[in-house]
Amino acid sequence: MDKANVAIFLSGQGTNFESLAQACESGELHANVSVVFSNQTNAPGLVRASQRNIPTICIPHFSPRSAFEQKILDALGPYPVDWIVLCGYMRILSSHFLSQYPSRVINIHPSLLPAYPGIGAIKRAFEAKEKRIGVTVHYVDAGVDTGEVIMQETIEVLPSDTLQSVEEKVHKLEHRVYKKAIASLLG
Repeated sequence: MDKANVAIFLSGQGTNFESLAQACESGELHANVSVVFSNQTNAPGLVRASQRNIPTICIPHFSPRSAFEQKILDALGPYPVDWIVLCGYMRILSSHFLSQYPSRVINIHPSLLPAYPGIGAIKRAFEAKEKRIGVTVHYVDAGVDTGEVIMQETIEVLPSDTLQSVEEKVHKLEHRVYKKAIASLLG
């Protein structure tokens, strides 16, 4: 069976991308990162991709969204893309864009959706004194973190935890759970 070709979309650091790229390179995931896309020219994730000799595309956001997304689709054209995996991509994708990759765009979110969608999820859950915090891998739809859940896992918040320690735990959990969810999707 051929490896699945994955396009990674990111807007920032790219640590989830790097974890997935390592899993692809080691054979832990039966996939290949064919291209990394960002809407941020200074995204450290683009540097991480270049260091791994993975092609990158950077298109800063512009209006209207339909033209911006068409430019992304055109730029992806030369690359084999079976799945789009969002790794901290901070834009909402339209239903038109998603229709080009039906049920093949996934995201990971640092909360137990439907609780705490959107930005600042870990901080909001921590400030609400949640006893368990987790991550959700889900299909992407045109809403904000509203797509069908693929997988969720939790960690316990200890009385000694700080916001920083919880963030670190959640990010480690993200790396593990994203690989696990993608492996299950790829069969």
